[in-house]
Amino acid sequence: MQRNILMVIDSLRMGGAERIALTLTELFLKEDVAVDIITIYDYVEYTIPENVNIYTLNYKKRYFQNTIYSYKLTNKIKSLEQEHGKSYDLVLVHLLKSSRLMKFYKHKHLYFVIHNAMSNEVMQNMSGLKRNRQLKRMQKKYNNKNLITVSQGVSEDLLSQMHIKPKSIQVIYNPIDKQQINLLANDKNVAEENLPYIIHIGRFEAQKRHDLLIDAYVKSKVEAKLLLVGDGTLKQEIESQVKRLSLEEKVIFLGRHKNPYPILKEASLLVLSSDFEGLSMVLLEALALGVRVVSRDCPSGPREILEGYLDKALVPMNDLDVFASMIQEQYTNPSKISPQILDRFNGHFVIQQYMALMEKIDD
Repeated sequence: MQRNILMVIDSLRMGGAERIALTLTELFLKEDVAVDIITIYDYVEYTIPENVNIYTLNYKKRYFQNTIYSYKLTNKIKSLEQEHGKSYDLVLVHLLKSSRLMKFYKHKHLYFVIHNAMSNEVMQNMSGLKRNRQLKRMQKKYNNKNLITVSQGVSEDLLSQMHIKPKSIQVIYNPIDKQQINLLANDKNVAEENLPYIIHIGRFEAQKRHDLLIDAYVKSKVEAKLLLVGDGTLKQEIESQVKRLSLEEKVIFLGRHKNPYPILKEASLLVLSSDFEGLSMVLLEALALGVRVVSRDCPSGPREILEGYLDKALVPMNDLDVFASMIQEQYTNPSKISPQILDRFNGHFVIQQYMALMEKIDD
């Protein structure tokens, strides 16, 4: 009998966790596992794989909305299980709103996937009573739950900084489908007229530190252009910084791209300037395409990814001079990438760890 799994996620807007959920979906399909997806909000910006059923709660703000939509979500899952004639073999919950609405849902193979270091993502810039209230909300949401974290750093953050007391917790790295990435990278590169270039891919949000990236880029004196792929709330602020520094001809804003891989493939270097990450898929994707990387040693993913490649790729968090010099060094004299660096993130290896959850006996 075919197995069925359910993914519950806030939305399928363009973003790291959303992309991971769809990569997992594609890998499950290769294992002949049927996948249903329920989104809380009615936003879908990715192409959904064939044979995947997607449903939405079309969440709208109203009084007692969490209670109302939690009830709707539970009923939707029950109705889908009736259609299948059996319970789901595995239920994976991604992101915060989904976790809130699934907090009281019971299933023997229910897991909450944590994609980022919460003390940074959720608690950043909070203090005093506000911080304590938010901390208690997160603890209520995830205490006594089965948790999957995308890196060891995220796991340590939950336990030591957020003081979460899970029923179980395990690390399953995000998967890389190297074959699919290389296939998608064969499309036309819309940025080829800017060659040579270095690249940053990410939302224009405070976490990504585009401001620091540009400062390091200027200080590096690299002749190649800097391409910024993404969109977000701080884009205008970064555009103003670029204009103030008279870099309009060197720093190119490319906007969002559903398929950034052709642009990434021809980059001389990818730079990650974030204050924090869960794992950083863009580092994995760059390495999968043979593109050299430089990253700040931020919590929590880059150090785990770049194990064995640290001396030439990872730079201290608060040293702009080292950041700039490493950009220059990796651009002019790139390090060799070990073929084994991605073994832990191989899609087949990762999906087998998820498949094993279906066999796990509930304690």
